[in-house]
Amino acid sequence: MGDKLQNKAPKIFYVNWFRKSRDGKFLWPGFGRYSRAIKWMCDRVDGKAEGRKTPIGYLPNAATLNCEA
Repeated sequence: MGDKLQNKAPKIFYVNWFRKSRDGKFLWPGFGRYSRAIKWMCDRVDGKAEGRKTPIGYLPNAATLNCEA
């Protein structure tokens, strides 16, 4: 598929919005924290943010992910 689509292939990001605690309850950090990840993804697509390569893909660098309250 990559050979056919070339640079027109959509960018794919893996996220787990539905993590659960040990007692089975959802860990919901709120939309504020999720929007930080979404902003990083958009910046990655636009070439404005870096990521570090890991076995599961690229993860945000501390400097490129807005962690302010």
